[in-house]
Amino acid sequence: PDDRTRFSRWADAYERKGIRLVELRPAELPPIHSGHYNAQRSYLTYLWLKERDRERPYDVIHFPDTLGHGYYSLIAKSQGWAFAGTTMVTGAHSPSEWVLEANRAPFLTGQEFADDHIERAGVAMSDVVISPSAYLLDWTRRRGWELPGRVFVQQYVGSRATDREPAQLDPGVSRPVDRPIEELVFFGRLELRKGLVLFCDGLDLLAEEGAL
Repeated sequence: PDDRTRFSRWADAYERKGIRLVELRPAELPPIHSGHYNAQRSYLTYLWLKERDRERPYDVIHFPDTLGHGYYSLIAKSQGWAFAGTTMVTGAHSPSEWVLEANRAPFLTGQEFADDHIERAGVAMSDVVISPSAYLLDWTRRRGWELPGRVFVQQYVGSRATDREPAQLDPGVSRPVDRPIEELVFFGRLELRKGLVLFCDGLDLLAEEGAL
């Protein structure tokens, strides 16, 4: 199926749970001339939200910090253009600088500097910031980010399966394998911070031991 068909399936699945899932397609939005792609997306998001807010004002709007999607909407509220009665929340999850630092990569183009600015400014203008860990909040503070007065740590919702007691297995007893292991899979982005180099080092060790 194409992307639109796949999205429709997800939209139907969420609708059965009482959640409306909307995809903003660039071809269906007004043209915005900007050299910075993420600022362009942020502005288009603002235009879409502003129109819906006029029809039915939002109580709360959540944005991710990554790539500054909320930047223009937050500017609009701070300047009194829209969202006067809306609580604007940004989730501190994965700032671009943090990703580059974890991958030991430098800022190479103006795009990275622009992303860093709209992410920092978006967090600073938010009414509330929520982070999955105190570590990430400390990381932003050490790098001079301005945080609002209301900042909370809210861990991710886990699967109910993790609440169960793990099965007690005798480590001295090996479990039978129905068939030989023919494939090793790396789950994650192909990035240093995701453990890709460690995974490759493990393959090298297995190869040296003749286990591959």
